[in-house]
Amino acid sequence: MPYVMRCLGFAGDFPCDTVGHYFKEFDPKALGGVGDAVWTPNPTEAARFPDPAAVFKMYNAVPKCHPVRTTDGKPNKPMTAYHIVVEAIE
Repeated sequence: MPYVMRCLGFAGDFPCDTVGHYFKEFDPKALGGVGDAVWTPNPTEAARFPDPAAVFKMYNAVPKCHPVRTTDGKPNKPMTAYHIVVEAIE
């Protein structure tokens, strides 16, 4: 059974226009190396993962082009700016 990632909002208290949308793709080189996530309201367009561990591996990925945050020197994990839920999908 495949799994998908769905957005619950930003990790901070900021408005998020992708709430309820499904993760489609991520470009780690976009926006100067901080990355750009693409979300879709259509679950048939969502990226599929073989298991929840694969979802969290991508969610916690550190882009090679920008591995460290300039603000505090910690690993740059751009997708963690979002709260997500992992869902099984038919």
